[in-house]
Amino acid sequence: MALSRDPLAGTPYRKLRLLRAGGMSKVYEVEDGRGRVFALKLLRREFVTSHRSIERMRLEKEILRVANHPNVVRLRDAGATRAGLPYIVMDRLYGSTLQARVARGALPVLAAVRYVRQALEGLSAVHALGVMHRDIKPENLFLSRSSRQSPRVMLLDFGGAKILREIAHVELLSVAISTTEDEVIGTARYIAPEVLQGSLDQRADLYMMGHVLHTLVTGREPFHEIEDERELIAAQLAKTIDPPSPATIERVSIELFDLIHRVQAKDPAARPGTAQEFIAALGQFVAHHQRLQKQSAPGRTKRTLGVGEYAKLIAAMRAFPERSAAIREQYGLGSAHAWAKVQGWWEAQVQAQPHLAAKFDQLVERYYRRFMARRDENG
Repeated sequence: MALSRDPLAGTPYRKLRLLRAGGMSKVYEVEDGRGRVFALKLLRREFVTSHRSIERMRLEKEILRVANHPNVVRLRDAGATRAGLPYIVMDRLYGSTLQARVARGALPVLAAVRYVRQALEGLSAVHALGVMHRDIKPENLFLSRSSRQSPRVMLLDFGGAKILREIAHVELLSVAISTTEDEVIGTARYIAPEVLQGSLDQRADLYMMGHVLHTLVTGREPFHEIEDERELIAAQLAKTIDPPSPATIERVSIELFDLIHRVQAKDPAARPGTAQEFIAALGQFVAHHQRLQKQSAPGRTKRTLGVGEYAKLIAAMRAFPERSAAIREQYGLGSAHAWAKVQGWWEAQVQAQPHLAAKFDQLVERYYRRFMARRDENG
């Protein structure tokens, strides 16, 4: 009998389009019989006879079913196609991955911290189930946007997750028994050194989240100067990330880089012990940042910057990072206190008016392209 060309034959879903293709699975936008739209993750046909791959899909389904957290993508359904390929159905999220967002440049500091705190809340929930994600990276963190709420980060892709049987939630134990292989899973640019050495510890996920925060606030991935995967693995084992430039430290703050450096420690014992400890440390940083806002010197910050003016400022600093301090000075924001105050005010505006975030991103992108064109013209 000829195989159906429809990958979803035998399911109650109709394929609308491909959203994402991975090594082991594909994610489709689908519609059910009532016209509701979802995201459906389907095992690739070439893995239909792979017991391990099928069990990994089952594991992901069970983790999502038990987790039920606002920062973890929600499971809606699961089953198998007529061809025997397992699938899981999740909420259709609208927005972009943090990978796509940071490709346009570094994020405002407080926004990056807020997004990582949200991701850590989801991670804390799955850690409480005895789960290690093992592949934390910007590509697996989705910035979901809705007209009714502020942007929210959702933790995706538990296909490489590991159940730690000694602390596992009782409902996950049956899946844990069949996923005890010792293969190294993760992404070389983000993976923790102890994972490469065969150790399974939830603090490895925190190391990767520290790399994510570093990427968001600097606009550069860890060990960005290295392309070869073997060299990346060697760097994760023994090399420290090059310190940021003085201009980047001034823009971001030395206190936050101190925390990032702690989370990126090669020794797991030197990192925060849990996701909640990491969240608490980020909360302390935000409180410190807010104190700086209150101590801000008088000057131009007595009036607020409009969305267009603030977008232009951020775009200029991104296009000309070596001149960021001078650019801020032009706007009357030369002091760290004044800059912190303006950033904090804009964070509050975005929280209160979620539609501003999308408008702001569009304006920044427009101004950034103009500045880069001008830079290219001037050599």
